[in-house]
Amino acid sequence: MKSVIVSLFFLLIIPATAFPMSQTDRVSITVTRMAKEDSWRVEYNFKTPVHGFVFSRARNLFRTGNWKVLEEKSDDGFAIDHLGHREAIIHTTKEVPGKRLRRFSFSFPSDFSRKPKDYELNLSFLDGGRLLYTGHFQGSVLVCPDHHKTCPRDDLIPSDSEIDVTYIFRSASDERIVLLDREIRKKLVWRPRDKFPDGTYVYFGKTKPHRHGSFSMIVDRKLPAWLYSSTVKLIPKLFEYYQGRFGISLDFKPLIMLSYSEPESPGAGAGGGVLPGQIQLAANGKPWQEPSDKLSEKWFGFIAHETSHLWNTRMFSTFLGSHEEWLTEGSAEYFKHLSLLNLGIIDQSRFNEVLSDTVNQCLLVRRGGPLLTSHQTGRYEAFYNCGEIIMFMLDKDVRHQTGDEKTIFNLFASVFAKASKTDGKYSTYDLLEAYEGIVKDPLRAYAIEELLRGDVSEGAVEFFHQALVAKHIPASLVPLHQAFYDKSKYRRMLGIVLGRCDCAGRHSVTVRKDLIRFEPLQNCRHFKHGFKLSRLGPTDPLSQPREATRYLYNQIREGKPIACQEASGRKVELRCSPDLLPFTQLIRLP
Repeated sequence: MKSVIVSLFFLLIIPATAFPMSQTDRVSITVTRMAKEDSWRVEYNFKTPVHGFVFSRARNLFRTGNWKVLEEKSDDGFAIDHLGHREAIIHTTKEVPGKRLRRFSFSFPSDFSRKPKDYELNLSFLDGGRLLYTGHFQGSVLVCPDHHKTCPRDDLIPSDSEIDVTYIFRSASDERIVLLDREIRKKLVWRPRDKFPDGTYVYFGKTKPHRHGSFSMIVDRKLPAWLYSSTVKLIPKLFEYYQGRFGISLDFKPLIMLSYSEPESPGAGAGGGVLPGQIQLAANGKPWQEPSDKLSEKWFGFIAHETSHLWNTRMFSTFLGSHEEWLTEGSAEYFKHLSLLNLGIIDQSRFNEVLSDTVNQCLLVRRGGPLLTSHQTGRYEAFYNCGEIIMFMLDKDVRHQTGDEKTIFNLFASVFAKASKTDGKYSTYDLLEAYEGIVKDPLRAYAIEELLRGDVSEGAVEFFHQALVAKHIPASLVPLHQAFYDKSKYRRMLGIVLGRCDCAGRHSVTVRKDLIRFEPLQNCRHFKHGFKLSRLGPTDPLSQPREATRYLYNQIREGKPIACQEASGRKVELRCSPDLLPFTQLIRLP
């Protein structure tokens, strides 16, 4: 009996010593919108004083120098400064003193500047509304290694403790604050916990959200009239379309935010993305003010792509991240074009043209290697266009095998239904398993897997052509001038041919509107200091991209000399083997 009691005693005490409870760091972040000045004030208050706070997002170091410290509301000696390759709220002395950080405040004007490969801090609505991205305020408290009370500033490290953040958003009484499915005036309190690791956008403005059964949307009232009316009508139809095809409703009510800005800018820009519980899309530029089929396809295609991500990346997600991005981006692209066709934004002829262009873009950017590892060589674009073509093949084959009773959506509905019974994850294997379950032929699934995992460097055009035909798609091989493809990308491919021909396989190509130019490369024979194509006579045929492409292609295919000009002005001729050409034919769908 004694030994049993001793054992029980150790069972009781060991968990408390060997497995201590994890500490939680608590901070409240108050964000106040100053509408008249179009600026913001942010105040951090730490429940337990800390050595400092390091910001999580560090792709663009824009805080230092742009966020002005409000000294009367901040602890003395603390500033926003660099800590290694990140930015932090940290004491300015080299040695961290005994004094800790309790509160810190700063202000900044609305910041609409681009944040490459990251979310903008603010986004502008032409009607006066503003979006604020919370992700740029998130981070971790700083601690000394080994729990020391003080240490050199450069030795501080982010705490691995959980951080419990409470946001307090404030604004003028005549402005709404909209956060996901919540809407309030003056003050909104939000505790994101662990559901929003990437942050989210909060809307401040006077526009009342459109409420629908399965979603809400805020549409800039200054969006051009034709775009506003068609957007308000079509988005509900788009949600109905996806929900019906997938056979599953979202388990959250997303907020869609559509803004318009820079009405005098010459280009028709569009951007945005999906975050947990929301879609953010922005149009900018003067061309949007006049209706056109091209802009309608661009705008609603963008919306349709991002909306499909609510299902295939937010409600459900893939197991392997970048290794399976073809699965999420390829399907979103194909779902986009199917929905545009179904909603009458494009017709069947345009749909075929788009898919023809897509398969040729796949050939141009993939350049052989396995699709699943495209991210390792920076060929992310292949996930979109090659992924879409594989989805197209799966769709056509399923339709053929079932007499059009089932489609690509049935495959994903099956995949999502399976994922909903486990942890919400799905994979390439799950999609191919669902496909094989319908076509009842493992060899057909194996052929698709070859497109994903195989190396098709040799005979890529013929390989894809045969794959399309095998899936009952009447594709044909045609000369370049009869195919749909991005001419600028093909000119770049021809530039690569010239690099292989003259620069020992290396290339550094700049594709201008009219010509191909090389940057200086030391291992070139003729073009060591850079070059451009020579203009051929007074008619100047190379001033047009089509003519430049045709000239280069014909000269290389026939082994004829290519007239080029070195940076010094000296004209030279270069002969390249036709074997270096990436393609002499491309693919066209009827």
